Amino acid sequence: MNSTTVRFIRAAASASSALSPELGAGLLHRLFTTPQPRRMPERERVWMEGAVGSRLQLEDGRALQVWHWGEGGPSVLLVHGWGGAASQMAVFAEPLVALGCRVVAFDQPAHGSSDGKRTAVPDFARAIGAVTRAMGPFDGTIAHSLGASSALLALHQGASLGRLAAIAPAENLPGYLAHTAALLGFPESVMAPVKEQIAKRWGARVDDVRPGRFAPTLRAPGLVVHDADDREVAIAEGRAIADGWADATLLETQGLGHRRILRDPDVIAAVLGFVTRRSASIAA
Repeated sequence: MNSTTVRFIRAAASASSALSPELGAGLLHRLFTTPQPRRMPERERVWMEGAVGSRLQLEDGRALQVWHWGEGGPSVLLVHGWGGAASQMAVFAEPLVALGCRVVAFDQPAHGSSDGKRTAVPDFARAIGAVTRAMGPFDGTIAHSLGASSALLALHQGASLGRLAAIAPAENLPGYLAHTAALLGFPESVMAPVKEQIAKRWGARVDDVRPGRFAPTLRAPGLVVHDADDREVAIAEGRAIADGWADATLLETQGLGHRRILRDPDVIAAVLGFVTRRSASIAA
């Protein structure tokens, strides 16, 4: 958001919250669950070459844009994060196909070419579940940021995702809500009602959607990859998830940040090795 937009929102936050905490909470809820549009970089257009597109209808009437590469072989699912798109994860598609895999990616609700204007982590997880039922089960999954958090939630809920590589996974979702509220000028009085609104609309409380809390229940093998210089999701969050996940390995990097980590050759090699069970170099 530019400074003019932030000033406008802060004024609206102050005015609405003064009228009632519930009114202010409604505005914060809408802002927190509305992703900003994104332009596809040229490098991602190249990665998407050869992808076959289709539409997957959800039970609520919305449709997801789904892509796949390759035929036969082990199936791998790619899951993007908040504000991203399937094309962002397509960097993994060509090397996976070269290894004999079938690869599936999709635009999350309210992202890319999928339907919707608003979404949230529980909605992400339901979309993952729908794609898994329609095109899975998957032998492996590669997920980024809030997409990784959502994949962990979907796995916890029983989705067949196979070996899960979680790149820069977010753990402290209540903290992001509080940070957004403070940044946009909402008072503390809106926090309780906005959490109630989120729970009612999306079917889960923010405080319950914390992968670190349910990581001990996860039975699939995991790889958590996180960069020490990630300014969007602190590495402590990845460590917390890996610490609680019995069958997980933590791979820490440095100097890659939150998004460039997806394009790093060493990270790509480690993630591909993990999901295809060629993981001898990861343990080292």
